Amino acid sequence: MIQNTIDDYNTALSAFVPKFTKRTEHLPKASAEQVAETIYGAATDELPQLRYVIGEDALFYIDLKNKNSEADFLRLMQA
Repeated sequence: MIQNTIDDYNTALSAFVPKFTKRTEHLPKASAEQVAETIYGAATDELPQLRYVIGEDALFYIDLKNKNSEADFLRLMQA
């Protein structure tokens, strides 16, 4: 569980995290090596890119956001 020091936030966080992770539990996660390689590549390339997708679980949520309206995405994330 994500560590948090704001007590009022713990209730919302403890409800959100299990739903968030359950949706992608079947997808392969990025390895530590893939994350390190991506961070290194981002730090050393000359591209004006701000975001890098690492792992199919991240891609799932990016696709979910891109394929839905803002209202639908928020509804899906809160479900």
